[in-house]
Amino acid sequence: MDELTAVVERRRNLALRSAFDEAFPRIKALLDTSNTWGGRELTMLAYRAVRESHPQLPPSDVQILVDAACRVHRSQRTASTRASADSLSAPAV
Repeated sequence: MDELTAVVERRRNLALRSAFDEAFPRIKALLDTSNTWGGRELTMLAYRAVRESHPQLPPSDVQILVDAACRVHRSQRTASTRASADSLSAPAV
């Protein structure tokens, strides 16, 4: 990329991005599918945690935030699984 080229911000709702940055570490454990309560995933508790910590957000933004957090968590988990599989299959030197 050229030094004169400006970086274009694609996000339209920067307040929601800020809320995501604050909420994601708090709800990350609730998104882990290995954590269950009575055999059920804890994703619904993530919605409650976001609503309690960000009461100013409308329900549609809470849904967007938790959905995005689920995607980020899934991609991080997939990346770490791949990395550990690659390290196991790497030949010992």
